[in-house]
Amino acid sequence: MSLSRNVTSGWRSLDDQCWEICHPWDESCRSAAFRIFCVVLPRSVRVYLPLYLLSDLARHGFDVRRVFTHVLPNAVQSTTFLTVQGSLLFPFSCLLRRLLGRFYVHTVVFVPMLFSSFLGFFLERSGRRPPLTSYMLMEATYGLYHSLKSRGILKSLPNGEVALFSFALSVLCYSMEHNGKDLSISLLRFLLNPYFPVVNGSIVKLLSRNTLLAHYPKTALILSVAETCGWSFLIGYCGRSLSSMVTMLLRGKTFSNLMKPWLHKNNVQFGLFLAALTGIYKLSLAVFRQFLPLSKASLLAGAFAGVSMLISKSPLTALYGAIKAVEIIYWKVVGAGWLPVVPHASLPMYSLATATAIHLVATS
Repeated sequence: MSLSRNVTSGWRSLDDQCWEICHPWDESCRSAAFRIFCVVLPRSVRVYLPLYLLSDLARHGFDVRRVFTHVLPNAVQSTTFLTVQGSLLFPFSCLLRRLLGRFYVHTVVFVPMLFSSFLGFFLERSGRRPPLTSYMLMEATYGLYHSLKSRGILKSLPNGEVALFSFALSVLCYSMEHNGKDLSISLLRFLLNPYFPVVNGSIVKLLSRNTLLAHYPKTALILSVAETCGWSFLIGYCGRSLSSMVTMLLRGKTFSNLMKPWLHKNNVQFGLFLAALTGIYKLSLAVFRQFLPLSKASLLAGAFAGVSMLISKSPLTALYGAIKAVEIIYWKVVGAGWLPVVPHASLPMYSLATATAIHLVATS
C-alpha cells in the first residue's frame, strides 16, 4: 500500500484517487482487486494447509482418511476466512471513496478493514475464533502502545514486560487445575507435566501437602529440576530453530542459510528462557507446597517463574499472556455472577483489533 503524506500527517480528508493510494500498480479497481485475490489465495493456502497437516499429524499420526475428512475441510474453511479478509480490504476502500466522494484518514484502511475482517470472521471455524481474537488484541494493544510512546504520551517502564509476564503466568498456573481445554493452559501443562499429570481430563493431585519433600529428597529434587530444565531447553531451542528453518525454506533459501537458525543467539536465549521458567517454577512449587494449597502455591510459583523473561525479553509474549489472564479472570467473574455474558463478543473485538492493528501499520 502506498499512503500519501497527508495520511501520516493527520489530515482529515484526501483528494487522491484510489489507485494513487490503494493500488498504484493498476488504475482499474476491479483488475487490482482480482490481482490481489490471486496473491492472497495461494498465500492463505500456504499458511493454513501445512498448519493443519502438521497439527493433525502430531495429534493423531498419519491417516489418509482423516486428512480428507477433517484436515482439508478445516484448512479450506480457514483459507476462505483469510482470503476474504485480505481480498476485500481494497474493494471496500475504493467503494467508500466513491460513496463519500473522497478519502478520509480512517476510510483508507480502518473502516474497510473493519468490514472485511467482520465478514471474514463469520467464515472461520468457531474453535479458531477465540485464539485469533486474543492474538489480534495483542497486536493492536502493542501497536497502540508504541504509537503513544512515539508521540511522548506514554513512557516505557524498565522491565515492564517481566512484571506483566509474572502476573500472567501466576494467573495461568493458578488456573491449570480448572481450565483444561484452553490452548495456553495445555501448553503450560505440557511444560510443567511432572507436577500436573492428566487422567481423564482432570488433574490428579499426586503430591500431598505433607509428603512432597518425602517423595522428592534434595538430591532427587535437584536431578528432577535439572532434567526438566534440559528438556525445556531442547523444546525451546529446537522448536524455535526448526520453525525458522521452515520459514526460510518456504521463502526459497539455500541449504547453507537453513543452518543459520541453529547458531542464532535468540534461539539459544529462548531455550534458556524456557529452561529457567520450568526450573524456577518447579523449585518454587516444592517450597510453597509445604504450607499452601496446590492452587495458591501454583499462583506464587508462577509469579516467581515469570522472572525468567529477563533472559529473553518478549513484550508480545508478555502481552499475549496478560490478555489470556484477563480473559480467564473475566470468565471467573462471569461464573460468579458478577458480570453478564456478552454473546458473540469475539466478533466485534476481533474486527476492531484487526482494523486498529492494520491501520497503525499502514500509517506508521
